[in-house]
Amino acid sequence: SGSKGSTNYIVKSGRVDFKGKINEELAYRLRWRFDKDSEVTPNKTDGLTKQVDYAFISHKLEDNLALTLGKFGSELGGFEGNTAAPDIYLQSQFYKSLATSYIYVTGAKLAYNFGDHELALLLINQSETTTTEQSKSSYGYTYKGAFMEKTLTALLSYLTDEKQSLQAPDLKKTVGISSVGMKYDPKPYFVSFDYLIFDQKNQGAANEKNATTSMVAEFGYDLDGI
Repeated sequence: SGSKGSTNYIVKSGRVDFKGKINEELAYRLRWRFDKDSEVTPNKTDGLTKQVDYAFISHKLEDNLALTLGKFGSELGGFEGNTAAPDIYLQSQFYKSLATSYIYVTGAKLAYNFGDHELALLLINQSETTTTEQSKSSYGYTYKGAFMEKTLTALLSYLTDEKQSLQAPDLKKTVGISSVGMKYDPKPYFVSFDYLIFDQKNQGAANEKNATTSMVAEFGYDLDGI
């Protein structure tokens, strides 16, 4: 874009991604986005700007048990929640609510692997607002598993987050996130379905409850070789 007779080159997306292993038990990742205006004010949750997607270390405690500390992807929200925003043409109302604070989170994750299955427990911080400035640690879990020779995949997640106002102790905001996702991928085609719930309650002088339920389906066909 530009004036008549001019040409501009615009970078719509840009990231610097560092990841690797320090040793057999310790891995790290740092990913920084530079495709948006610089945000110089750190948020209250972790002191990082929103341009930092990942900043974590992962310690392999046992062959099937790992502990992750720092800022990482929550893996909440079914298959839609685990898809990069630029790859989603039409976002559900659930995804729009999830993207504000719950795609990338800061805290701890303890993941246990057994065969083609993984169960992870989350203990994380969440971003504060002007009316809810004191947040208890949020907690939840994610599960992902493969069945039928990995042609069927399941994603389940749940998170509860409660915040209390410092100015008015009687004011609370509670968020509950639940999701169930299934994907059948026998190749060359696939089909997936998500059932997603984002439940928010504002408790105070006037109790308010806002619940968003989304159902998302996707179908695709691999045209490789045609």
